[in-house]
Amino acid sequence: MIFQTTTNSTDFVMKRFLWIGIPVFLLLLGILTAYLFFSHKGISACDEENYFYIPTKTDKKALFNKIKEDQDSWSQWSLPYIAQLMRFEDRQVKPGRYYWEESLSNLDFLRMIRSGRQQPLRLVIFRANDIAKLAGLAGSKLEPDSLEFLDHLSEPSIYRPLGFNKDNFLTLFIPNTYEFYWNTSPKAFLERMRKEHDEFWTDQRRKALDEQQLNVKEAYILASIVEKETRLKSERKTIAGVYLNRLRRGMLLQADPTVVFAMKGEGIRRVLNKHLKVDSPYNTYLYPGLPPGPVAMPSLASIDAVVFPEKHNYLYFCAKPGYDGGHAFASSLSGHNANARVYRSWLNKEGIYE
Repeated sequence: MIFQTTTNSTDFVMKRFLWIGIPVFLLLLGILTAYLFFSHKGISACDEENYFYIPTKTDKKALFNKIKEDQDSWSQWSLPYIAQLMRFEDRQVKPGRYYWEESLSNLDFLRMIRSGRQQPLRLVIFRANDIAKLAGLAGSKLEPDSLEFLDHLSEPSIYRPLGFNKDNFLTLFIPNTYEFYWNTSPKAFLERMRKEHDEFWTDQRRKALDEQQLNVKEAYILASIVEKETRLKSERKTIAGVYLNRLRRGMLLQADPTVVFAMKGEGIRRVLNKHLKVDSPYNTYLYPGLPPGPVAMPSLASIDAVVFPEKHNYLYFCAKPGYDGGHAFASSLSGHNANARVYRSWLNKEGIYE
């Protein structure tokens, strides 16, 4: 009887364990699985800066194939099932540049993609001296390639309605550092640049331009010449004042950067008399007024140097001897010729002939 009682008691304990223990075990296993399933940190198919790029028109299948490049087999298995439970559809795959944090789970990753919560990047627009270089700059950072940008920006039906032509279209683009989303289209890029242009040319700047007898495009073109004339910020307002004085008097600008531009550079270190005869509307030694378009993309400092120039009586300037980039200014031709002789003598001494 004692043995039978002990056996019954043991059976009761075992059954009780099975009734309670197994469901609890399964529950804990389910919780652990769910945690690993939804919170596993498995998305790491990113570049060296932890950014994950999703191209335009990517669907679920393409997204998962892209993620399979990762070595983490768990994320490859779990992510499609999480997407299925979330009813994640192709149309919810938002293209862009997304930042992946170490704490980001698969579930959070899909939520981020679905909401389109991407991170912008910085695009520095400077020294893009023509539309082709500008397109190359944009294409090197944004999803559309440089050819897509160039095709869009070179289309007359795009820039003519905005009041520009092929020569002066670059004047729309204000040099600065901007934030763009990676998947910005050429059309959206241009719309953003037009907005930045309009915001830059404030009422204050436009009123100052009236005093200089220039419009916005002309100011940009003259600023491009100032930009190429000197690398010293301290001289820009002075040089801008020289050119404005010459324009007011109806004198030829005689700006060397316009000659270099007309000759497509060609490695010119020293502008000679033979260069001054090149027949081009950009050659301000032959044609009066400003050239038809900018010879470079000017800096903001050069633009404002034209808008708010130094007021003086200088009509001439030439480079000073030395390599610091400074210039000597003169109000008379005789004074300018004297400065020029000093500089030519130095060039000859340094062996700079072309």
